Parts: sequence; structure tokens; C-alpha cells
Amino acid sequence: MTLARHAVPTAARPASLLAAPALAVVAPAALLLGVLTFAALAWASPAAAKPLPPEQQIPVDVRRVTLVVRDVERSLAVYRDALGLRVVYDQLIGGGSDADGKPKPPTIRLVLLRANDDFVGLIGLMQRLDDTPPPPPDPPGRARAGQPILVINARDLEARFPKLAATPGVTVSTAPTPVEYPAPGGGTIPVLFSAVWDPDGFFVELNQLRGTPAGAAAGPKDGESTDAASRDPASKDAVPKDPASKDPASQDTAPKDRASRGAESASAP
Repeated sequence: MTLARHAVPTAARPASLLAAPALAVVAPAALLLGVLTFAALAWASPAAAKPLPPEQQIPVDVRRVTLVVRDVERSLAVYRDALGLRVVYDQLIGGGSDADGKPKPPTIRLVLLRANDDFVGLIGLMQRLDDTPPPPPDPPGRARAGQPILVINARDLEARFPKLAATPGVTVSTAPTPVEYPAPGGGTIPVLFSAVWDPDGFFVELNQLRGTPAGAAAGPKDGESTDAASRDPASKDAVPKDPASKDPASQDTAPKDRASRGAESASAP
């Protein structure tokens, strides 16, 4: 399946093939087998998450998206048990006390889950304990204005998908299917695509990237400034030298580099 606004080449080759070393004199059959094997490995190599170089960073991080759910335990069966995200925060909050100083019951249960970064890309599950929400749509439909689409990358999609599909409350939209998206600079981005609705009707794409993701371009072109602030004319803030200076009003303790966040930051929202 090819998804594109215009015709795009469907036989795009990964850039890594262009860097293949020259081969010595080899029998034609062996040469063909070696090239095909190398191509298969390069094509199937999943994209790995990594921070941008400091010179390309801005003073803003997308920390998490919080889903308001009907039943946290039912949602945990999806995001924790089937998808493998790890719970880093699970608290009852919002109680306080009444006019006489007596404690009031909590009104919210908030659970935060992470994948491979303890500061960005988290998912929050929030259940309002003092509210009776309407039932989820049955059957669920495509996301419309005001409704999010959650996109998750899984390097083991084909092995993980059956457990997700069998989770109570999950409705399968699309089983794992190879698709190609148009790449910004031409060619295509190959993706193993799948999609489900979770128990609350949130639409979740679970993909396995098989090429370079959008936004993961190489360094600046010849003559282009490497100063992140100069690439964004609307930005008046210089890129901070360390993440701790990103948000002076933040109550989170931000360590000097992302690699040390796990040891220094508390599991707090």
C-alpha cells in the first residue's frame, strides 16, 4: 500500500545501500545473494529514538499526553501489559479537606507511563473518580476534530500485535500492513502500519518504522546556519546550554543532560 498525494517511487532504496563497500571479484550468484541480504537488513532496520544534537534543540520539550479514561485498570491492560510501557507514577490526588478541615476523598487517579525516556514522550492515564462518564462509542469511528491520534513505534510490532488485539476492550482497525509515506525530500518512508481503538475509543497507531522518519534529516545544508535560534525567525530565545534552564518556572528537577535524568529526576508529573 502506498500513501501519497502524488506519484512517488515505490522502489526507493535506503541511503545505507549507497554506502556499501566495493566488493572484490566474486561469483555472480554469491554477489547477488550478498547484496540482497545486505538490502534486507538495511531495509528492516528499525529507527532508534535519540535526542537531537544540542545545536538543533529548542527550549521546549513535549513531555506527555494525558488521556482521560473511564477505568485506569482497563487502560493499563493496554498500555502497560500489551504495549510494555512502564509505570513511573500512580497516585490518588485532588482530595483536599472540607471547611471543617476533614479530609475529602480523592477525585482523580493519575498514572504516568514511559517507554525509553523518563522526561519526554510519556503517556498519562487520568480517571476522574467523582464522575460517571458516558459509555465509549460503539462501534468506534475515525478520529475527528478535537480527538487525538496516538502514534507509537514498536520495533517488535509483529510479535506484539496479537497480544494487543486480544486485550479486552481493544478494537482492531488495521492489522500490521506495509505502507509507504512520501518522504519530505523525495522517495518514500517505509512503515509497517497497524491501528486499534483502545477501550475508551482513542485511536492508536502502532507502527514499526523501516526507514528514516520525517524530521530526522541530516545536518544543515551548505551555507545554512547551525544556530537553532537563527533557523526559527519567530524565536527570540537562544537555545539554553543545558535542559535545567529550559523552564525556570518548572517544579521538575531537570538534570544537565538527558542521559542522567533517570538518576536525578523524581517520578512526578
